[in-house]
Amino acid sequence: MIVDKLENIGCYRGLSENLDKGIDFLLKNDVNDLAVGRHEIDGDNVYALAQLNTTLDPSQVKYEAHRKYIDIQYLGQGNETIYCAQVSEMETDTEYSAENDAMFLKDTESIPAVMKPGRFVILFPQDAHKPCCIHQQPDQVKKIVVKVAL
Repeated sequence: MIVDKLENIGCYRGLSENLDKGIDFLLKNDVNDLAVGRHEIDGDNVYALAQLNTTLDPSQVKYEAHRKYIDIQYLGQGNETIYCAQVSEMETDTEYSAENDAMFLKDTESIPAVMKPGRFVILFPQDAHKPCCIHQQPDQVKKIVVKVAL
């Protein structure tokens, strides 16, 4: 897991060609200008999902993890907490679905990533995450989730 500000995202170039494409997309696009939905970058290799959500109590959200994609989650408006934990230290709640590239895991000790506008988190397959959780109070958040194929 990497948590940082967008102004520093260039520091993470070079980890993979697909990750670099996702970084370029975030640097060239304002989340507040993107319509909610899918935005093509490089087919299924790299694409972005613009989302508008209301944060929830953490008890209402499950941990998820992916095997085919890295997530870059960038917050454009609102505040949220994303709870993160290591998949290897968790119990499975719902088995992995290759079709959805997702598995769900049971609650555990975690690290809270407090997200404010201009911050991003990069989540790798070993990073389980519980996104869109309340930070102090419910809030409407607009974010871009860039899906980066491994």
